[in-house]
Amino acid sequence: MKLAKLTKRLFKLLLLILGLVVILAAALWLYVKPDKPLDLAYGPVSIRDKVEQMIRSRQLSFQLSKEEINSLVKKAILEHPLPLPPDLQIEGVDIQPVEQGFVGEFNLRYKERLRFAATADVRIEWQSPELYIELEQVKVKKLPIPNALLDKRQYRLRLDEQLPSFVDLSRIDFHPNGVQIEWTIDPDRVEELLDDLLRKWEKEFP
Repeated sequence: MKLAKLTKRLFKLLLLILGLVVILAAALWLYVKPDKPLDLAYGPVSIRDKVEQMIRSRQLSFQLSKEEINSLVKKAILEHPLPLPPDLQIEGVDIQPVEQGFVGEFNLRYKERLRFAATADVRIEWQSPELYIELEQVKVKKLPIPNALLDKRQYRLRLDEQLPSFVDLSRIDFHPNGVQIEWTIDPDRVEELLDDLLRKWEKEFP
């Protein structure tokens, strides 16, 4: 008799625990699911046209808007997928430029079932002639991912290696409206630069 009562109590306890697990799982799913729809659709952005116009007008800077940055990032994600864990897919992204970097909002899907939102804070600093890029923090909603699980390496890009010797990148500024890129060009060689760029682009984009 006592064994039957004990078994009944244990069964009720297991049901209670199971119910709590289901409730907690549902609450977690509701918490982490994306608040807004994001996608990977992007529009055309022609860096070639911007650089050509900059040179023709004898300007020493051009700006990439927030929308253009988003298009470039989405295109890069589709053409060069990030090294994500298995079964994890990016469904959409929205890049918000900020001072000294950007904040990326991502909608992700795990195993085609669990959809959740994540935010990545990326710091970018220009120290001529290198661009320093570092992932500072990742959050799932407001829950920070432990640093031990993140790749906290600092990446360096040498942008000047792709430029002629008489063209220098002098400044790259990140601000809420986009990115401002400034150049230093030998004024006596502007026409040479323009002709050289046009010849290269004609070969690459016939």
